[in-house]
Amino acid sequence: MALQFQSASSAPAAPAPRALRHRDGLRRTPRGARWDGLYWAGSAGFALALAAVTTLPAHRVWGGCAAVGYAAAAVLAGRGPYAWGRASALAAVAGSVLLPLAVLMVLGTAQPEVGVVEHSGDLLLATGSPYAPHPSLVDDFNPYLSGMSLLGLPHALLGDTPLTDARLWFAAVFLGALAVAARAGGGWGRGGSGGLATAGLPVARRGRGGVAGARTGREIPAESAPLVARCGRGVVAVVRRGWAVVAGPARLPVARRGRGGVAGARRCPEGLAAPALPAARRSRGALAAARTMSAVPANPALLLASCPAVALALAVGGVDLPVIGLMCLGLALAGRRGGAVGSGAAMGAAAALKWTAWPLLPVALVLIAVTAGRRAAVRAAATALAVAAAGVVPFALVDPHAFVEHVVLFPLGAAGAGSPATSPLPGHLLATHVPGGRAIAVAALAATAVGMAAWLLARPPRTVVAAADRVALGLALAMCLMPATRFGYLVYPLVLAVWFRRDRPAPTAGRAPSRTEGDTGHAA
Repeated sequence: MALQFQSASSAPAAPAPRALRHRDGLRRTPRGARWDGLYWAGSAGFALALAAVTTLPAHRVWGGCAAVGYAAAAVLAGRGPYAWGRASALAAVAGSVLLPLAVLMVLGTAQPEVGVVEHSGDLLLATGSPYAPHPSLVDDFNPYLSGMSLLGLPHALLGDTPLTDARLWFAAVFLGALAVAARAGGGWGRGGSGGLATAGLPVARRGRGGVAGARTGREIPAESAPLVARCGRGVVAVVRRGWAVVAGPARLPVARRGRGGVAGARRCPEGLAAPALPAARRSRGALAAARTMSAVPANPALLLASCPAVALALAVGGVDLPVIGLMCLGLALAGRRGGAVGSGAAMGAAAALKWTAWPLLPVALVLIAVTAGRRAAVRAAATALAVAAAGVVPFALVDPHAFVEHVVLFPLGAAGAGSPATSPLPGHLLATHVPGGRAIAVAALAATAVGMAAWLLARPPRTVVAAADRVALGLALAMCLMPATRFGYLVYPLVLAVWFRRDRPAPTAGRAPSRTEGDTGHAA
């Protein structure tokens, strides 16, 4: 079946659908039955409440700035024709990440962990060990594995400048790892073609009026083109004298202007065109595009960054973000064919930063063993252990006593200094207010670990989403039961549970779900 152009005059315009799904998998609904405004308003309320009750100066600054950004996002959400518009997300990110980060850097204020990492980089460069030999104050302790000190090396090498602030390097590793994970097939941005495009149609060949570089496509009336036109790595709409076609993927050569008069379609920022805009014009790169940011769906990475838990960590300096990013990368590669070694390298890098990454290893290795075989799992395990050992063992051997005191005894509360992780979660409440509560909390934590291990062996995960859910659930339970814990740790299960959930098209006849497609349902 050849690809045909359909005349706009001979076919009625397709009615605007009640809801569209963008290629990131988020449901784009017209005005009405929307939750984005309530979400942004609730986020503003949370930021204000945090600013009012916190005793940490950095958190107070963040709360005041973020409340303004979230309030602006709520206002913009009420004006846009579609839910989760880019304008709202940009306002939220500007107010909850960029503005407080700039203010805090000017004030020289950050979460104490930022100073700990920068000081560990200074010690690593001076002594070969990132751990102080005789810590006395709480801020003298470095409870992170030695790989984390590498993020403090720019400060040690170049001095105290804005570009050497450890917060920027935390964010760079986090966002960079998620970007690579998305390209590897895990997380948003790798979903179906979306819109009205369909796969499996014949190639549209270049000719007199043909379209070059389109492997798949479906003809649509020109009046509908503005509603579904999208560019970039997704779907491209081109127009020839009132005829429109949706073709993709756009990673192939873009449509060229030829004798047939096809408008040259260039890659342009992803977006869902407003229904009122005209169809694609006959000019170079003139594809129907949204004139207002409120009509453009937000990139899910923006939505994730604007989430209060993530935005707070990005602005004040959360050391958990680079760990989470590498964990997501390791899981994404674990679900990719031939990605066992890369997955092991990413998991090993995360494991060299902090103990909280280690629960990922058994889950990801079981996933690889189930989907790619035991040999692949062995290769991944060997790579992960080699990378983690290379990032930890040489520095631990410089001063083994200091390593044990900082990394083992201090997190357990046995180093003679109280841990600052005192959020009122069940484990901490047991350890603080119940006689023998610490032993009870540790016993509950151990029982949870045994239960999760038994579940892993009895019903191993077979998809990346299922594996991410296992890790998220295990970490959430562990962080609620640990005697020394804080609310900020819950960003681990949040990101793991959200990042890998996207819309996955229903399998067609003869097509089995890929390993990156989840078996736990679609995201809301």
